[in-house]
Amino acid sequence: MKKLLILGLILAPILTGCWDKVEIDKQAFVLGAAADVAPESNKNKGMENIEGYNVNPFMLTLEIPVFRFMLGQNNGSSNAGSAGNQKPAWVYSSTGTSFFEIERQMATRSDRVLFFGHQKVLVIGEELAERYNLLDVLDFWARDPESMRGIKVLIADGSAKDIFSAQPQIAHSVSMFISDQLQQGAKTGRFIDTDLCDFLHKLGDGYSMLTGRISISEDKDIKIAGSGLIKDGKLAGWLGEQETRAAQFVMGKIKGGEIVVKDPKSKAGSLTFEIYGEHTQLKADFKDKKPSMAIEIRMEGNIAEINGDKTADEAYIAKAEQAVSEELEREIDFMIDKLQKQYKTDALGFGDYMEKHHYKEWKGIEKKWDDIYGSMPVSVHVDTKIRRVGMKY
Repeated sequence: MKKLLILGLILAPILTGCWDKVEIDKQAFVLGAAADVAPESNKNKGMENIEGYNVNPFMLTLEIPVFRFMLGQNNGSSNAGSAGNQKPAWVYSSTGTSFFEIERQMATRSDRVLFFGHQKVLVIGEELAERYNLLDVLDFWARDPESMRGIKVLIADGSAKDIFSAQPQIAHSVSMFISDQLQQGAKTGRFIDTDLCDFLHKLGDGYSMLTGRISISEDKDIKIAGSGLIKDGKLAGWLGEQETRAAQFVMGKIKGGEIVVKDPKSKAGSLTFEIYGEHTQLKADFKDKKPSMAIEIRMEGNIAEINGDKTADEAYIAKAEQAVSEELEREIDFMIDKLQKQYKTDALGFGDYMEKHHYKEWKGIEKKWDDIYGSMPVSVHVDTKIRRVGMKY
């Protein structure tokens, strides 16, 4: 009897199946999603109007790969997606009062179970980001046990749905194209790479932040460049590509890129400096209980191109280093002035730095920080070192 009991205990975990298991061929793998405000024609449509509540304010667009078309294996079946269309991904939209409700509505239009565990990107439309708190927008993904915290989140310049109408020349999927572009293009320094975890942490703690900006051209080409400024949980404005690069220097997140200056000798041509690495140090000072910030950046890199004097001797290199340092200082000063004067938003984390490193002084200005920040003196010093001048000819 004891042997049978032991045998039963051993076999139980081996032979027991999952009661809610869904076979892989019955799942629809969501690669990307777009969240928008629903078009006016779709609002209050398809449901009973709840008194005092705006029905169907949201629109969700999903991209789901059609694997047999991705692999070029069309066996003559035309019952998935558009008949005979042979698109490698199925993109469709629906509206609803919440994103969870929309996801359930979408289940009525597919013979497969939607699975969000492999989602790569989430694009949020400009209007939605301006009108709604992004913590509310992201709540569905934050609570869904299938969703990964590493989902890349971007703000669209316009409609998020339009992004998924793009036609990548190489990639089979818009979502995979965006994911790969974020990985490969990070070294340009021209955009901010943020994920779901970044949003939940920063917005949950009440911080302002910067996130990636994505747009689509008339030719259906996707461009990821610049950044969206999030203030009080909503989109407050945009930073351009150079401003975004400058912001990443201050935050110590730059991974690469280039800085173009006038040729320091001839002044007629140009010199392109390739960013190889940098170290940023913030220093806060409280004189008469009034805060000020100093930003010190040590940067090194290579001369990538010279359109001018080709004599890269020691004197030339010293002038080039000074020119690059002054250009970056100018860009950072311009970007900080824009954040302080135009947006009045601490998106670079100065307040967070003071709270961590000068807690006592911070508690004295915390409640007045929004007023203090706009006029706080900020100095910038950049020290550039050119390590290599490249091949000579």
